[in-house]
Amino acid sequence: MTIRELETKLGHAEIARAEALAASKADRTALLMVRSQYSGDMERARTELAEERQARKKLEQALQRAQSTAGEERTRRAYTRRTPPPASPESEPLDIAVPRLMPVRDMLSANPTRKVRAKPEEGPEPEPVKWWLKTR
Repeated sequence: MTIRELETKLGHAEIARAEALAASKADRTALLMVRSQYSGDMERARTELAEERQARKKLEQALQRAQSTAGEERTRRAYTRRTPPPASPESEPLDIAVPRLMPVRDMLSANPTRKVRAKPEEGPEPEPVKWWLKTR
C-alpha cells in the first residue's frame, strides 16, 4: 500500500469516527429529553394515582356509613313494627298480647323479612324404580 492509500484510509476512519460521535451525542440528547419527559409523566401519574386512592377511600368510608345507617334504620323499623304504640293515659287498657322485647343484639341479628317454609308432609317412602337399582 502506498502512503496516499493509507492517508485516505486514515481520513475515512476519522470521518466515520466523527460521524459516530455526532450520532452518539444526538442519541444521548434525545434520550435525556425522553427521560425528563418520562419522569414528569411518571410523577404526574403517581400524583393522580394517590389522589384517586384517597378519593376511593373516602367513598368507601361514606358507603360504609350509609350501609350502617340503612341497617340501623331497618332495625328501627322492624322494632317499631313489632311493638304497639304506647297507650295514652286517657284510654282504657287494651287486652292485647304485648310481644316480648328483644335485646338489641338479637334485633340486629334478626331478619324480619325471612319467610319460613312449611315442612313437606311425611308419608310412606316411594318404592324404588328398577333402573335406579341397576348397577354395572
